[in-house]
Amino acid sequence: MHRKTKRWILWVGKLFVLVIYLILLAYSVIVGMAFVLQLLGASPTSEFADWVYRAAASITEPFRGIFPTTQVSDRSTFNASLLFALMIYLVVAVVLHGVIDWITRRISGIDRAEEHERMMAALDAQQESTRSALGYDAGLAVASPAAPTTPVPTWANPPADAVPAPTPTLIDDPYPPNP
Repeated sequence: MHRKTKRWILWVGKLFVLVIYLILLAYSVIVGMAFVLQLLGASPTSEFADWVYRAAASITEPFRGIFPTTQVSDRSTFNASLLFALMIYLVVAVVLHGVIDWITRRISGIDRAEEHERMMAALDAQQESTRSALGYDAGLAVASPAAPTTPVPTWANPPADAVPAPTPTLIDDPYPPNP
């Protein structure tokens, strides 16, 4: 598959997952508010509390009745089903956040590979222009394996008739050897 096609597919997937992620975060906020409002005993006749309760009722439909609702006081209730729904929505949101990060890394990897290929092509073009400007032929630039690549210094192979250098001696040796 071509890189641009992969990149496009990853971007569409990332946007799809991001929309679901944002919806789950909004659900988590609404369910969390409903849980806190019920726990604090907010009046259901208030417009805001009524809206939050109605929105939470449709969002938490699959979780309703899993746990019993406990009456804490005459107005306050502890709805464990709301708390459980909040935890589930947050766990799914965290997983989707990981998926978004993974897709972002994949897109970045494709971008880095394309940038690397562009840089290598520019470097090859620059080297080719340098060779042609200096008059080198690409076929002549290869060294022969029989020829040494570095010159051998003359001191490494002294002639057979060479006289060894004298060993230096100290004339006024302050510490003469013991007899």
